[in-house]
Amino acid sequence: MTERAALRDKLTSEIATATAADLIAHHKRGALLLLEETLSLIDVGIAFALDDTAQVKSLLESGALARPTPAELADACMHSAEFRFVILQPFVLLQRETLAPASPVANR
Repeated sequence: MTERAALRDKLTSEIATATAADLIAHHKRGALLLLEETLSLIDVGIAFALDDTAQVKSLLESGALARPTPAELADACMHSAEFRFVILQPFVLLQRETLAPASPVANR
């Protein structure tokens, strides 16, 4: 198994969910990094774990990866937003949980 594949398995097993309120302590120490919903939490985690500074820098510069503002976190707390996250010391990478579209109900 390659290093990348082993990391993918490890990080996949470590993904957890939390509310915004659960993540405030990490925000206070400046460790939260919020990913756009279009990104793969695992792929970004692998970039951090492998110290892929070019990819991380590109994501930060594009705004696809950023520290959430206090206002964004407060809004997420007010709306009981849920996040998926993975810890890559000293950072906590998080991504808003997206709800799957509701299944259409067949008319009978």
